[in-house]
Amino acid sequence: PNNHWEIIKKNVAAHDYTLEFRGYWLDRNKSGLPAESGVYCVYAATYHPVKDTVSLEKLLYIGKAVNVRARHADHEGLPSWERKLCAGQMLCYSFAPLAKRSLMICEAALIYKNKPICNDIGKDSFLHEATHVITRGRNALLETEFTVFHT
Repeated sequence: PNNHWEIIKKNVAAHDYTLEFRGYWLDRNKSGLPAESGVYCVYAATYHPVKDTVSLEKLLYIGKAVNVRARHADHEGLPSWERKLCAGQMLCYSFAPLAKRSLMICEAALIYKNKPICNDIGKDSFLHEATHVITRGRNALLETEFTVFHT
């Protein structure tokens, strides 16, 4: 927390989550995504084959799934994500495991705070109780700690 108000906001949060993001999986390797429950991010990325690394350039979408691997086998959002790619970019994914009961609130908090360009719902309102979120690990372009309140 940066200041006194942030400390107060954190202490009144009804829900508290720490999300440990794993990844990154290029679109061609998405069959390697975990067959687990969790939230995921979709990025526009540039792959550097010599170093076997990616540069994540834009957060495109945040979602949730009971089985992330199965969700991405044929995701209806794929065409809209691909339209956001620039020359030389490809889709890349990260994933944070999460219990099924927490999927909806964490997805909503992440969307509301980070406002990914391809999410149509949830960027302008948060319809849950106060929620404090910490993101760690492979969490590029995500806020690392925040509290959101019902709007």
